[in-house]
Amino acid sequence: MKQVKEALSRPPLLAFPERDALTVLNGRMLIGTQLVNGEVTLPANGTFDRLIHAAKRHETIATVSDNQLILSEKKAPKLTLEPTAVDVFIAKVNAQEFSLMSSGPTYISVLHLVDQNFDFYLSFARGQAAKYLIEHPQGLPVNDVMGLKHIDTGKTVLDFDQAITSYGYDKLVAGTELAFLDYKEPAATSRIRSIYP
Repeated sequence: MKQVKEALSRPPLLAFPERDALTVLNGRMLIGTQLVNGEVTLPANGTFDRLIHAAKRHETIATVSDNQLILSEKKAPKLTLEPTAVDVFIAKVNAQEFSLMSSGPTYISVLHLVDQNFDFYLSFARGQAAKYLIEHPQGLPVNDVMGLKHIDTGKTVLDFDQAITSYGYDKLVAGTELAFLDYKEPAATSRIRSIYP
């Protein structure tokens, strides 16, 4: 993850293209809609989810299947990946700075997918997808970069956000290549906001 700061600072991709997908994705962040892992889909569907997703032009679903991660998109063929490493972490978003409905930070899930043919990042709204994948990796070579497995994050999105905030996000990233994600100044939020789905 030597180039994580550069990848997360670049404008994210909302979908992968029909051709040369891996070439375009390398060194970039792709915003995923949902992670399907066994019987669990995260973020979970809400009441208006079907209406919202029907209006979206792009919707990238990532499905965990044994040692594979299958990306599917409305307007592109499925992309089946067999990563040799999947670094899993969460990124902090000071949502209260741009949303009246948030009183504190929230977190997004980020997967760093690596193989000899690709090296890119995939994000999902909310941090629960990261924690669930760490606890249920199927056959994927998952690396819990922050040690999230040992933190009791409860069952709801609010529980998760409060647990991470209470534990201290700064402790999770201290001394790592992810330390830049623990920003304090408001101006930095706009840099990270672009990766918030």
